[in-house]
Amino acid sequence: MDYRDIWRELINRHLGKILGGILFFLLGIIYLKFGFLRTLFLLLITALGIYIGGSKLDGSREIQDYLGSLWPVRRYRS
Repeated sequence: MDYRDIWRELINRHLGKILGGILFFLLGIIYLKFGFLRTLFLLLITALGIYIGGSKLDGSREIQDYLGSLWPVRRYRS
């Protein structure tokens, strides 16, 4: 058994722990750098982006159609 096989088995058996450790390590660094409220705001904005991207933009709708429904184009007379 060489080192590549050991690393593959380690990753296959403990992928959730590895990803969770990396994620919370990065969150800890963000918390130390920006503080609690800014970190919380960043997480909320990220979650909102994932929600909008997953529920509204995935599928058959185009990004321009979705943005057009949010901000309709108004034509003004000059």
